[in-house]
Amino acid sequence: MLPHLSDPRYIRVDGRPLILIYRVGMLPNPRATAAVWREVCRSEGIGELYLCAAKTFDTSDPRPYELDALVEFPPHGARVLTANLQVDITNPDYRGSVYDYREFVQDLLATPEPLYVSHPTVMPGWDNTARLPNVANIFINAAPEIYEVWLREVVARAVEQRRPEERLVFINAWNEWAEGAHLEPDRRYGRQYLVATRRALTGAPAGGRPYARYRENQVRSHLPV
Repeated sequence: MLPHLSDPRYIRVDGRPLILIYRVGMLPNPRATAAVWREVCRSEGIGELYLCAAKTFDTSDPRPYELDALVEFPPHGARVLTANLQVDITNPDYRGSVYDYREFVQDLLATPEPLYVSHPTVMPGWDNTARLPNVANIFINAAPEIYEVWLREVVARAVEQRRPEERLVFINAWNEWAEGAHLEPDRRYGRQYLVATRRALTGAPAGGRPYARYRENQVRSHLPV
């Protein structure tokens, strides 16, 4: 990884190359591993690292591993009630969970900031039936409009709450086709997710930060808030 970490185009925080570790808890000794990586990079002239843990099955706090920050990884950590009874399930062997994307977004945006640095992640949608047909997690009611509300809000919060060098927002994912999470154009929405992403990042016309208005509309239409 050293040639990549030394590339001037590599993503950095305060000049420190960022490394995101998925399931850090699976490492035999995460703290020792992080210490070795940091020492190697110092000795090789890379300098200090900015090590992040993905918030997944076994990781909810980066501090026990002596890492610098956490990165959210939706749909990991879904806390909303399932919506299985709201849909017609045609697979008699299905034992998975169906969630309402709108409720999931509202729950994440209402979650208080933790005591450590946590970088937000948004997702266009999720449906991993292609990989796990009988136990898939499926998010219904996902749409570019709701995704844009979510992304606009986390971008605005990052600008308000983070130093310029640490304003990071992640998206899951660019082309996770087998899990229904993709920004790439498709037959259903065309380029709408890409357009929504551009608007959210540039503040192009769509109402600034529409989250408050979105919550008001949810109440009026009797949707959970």
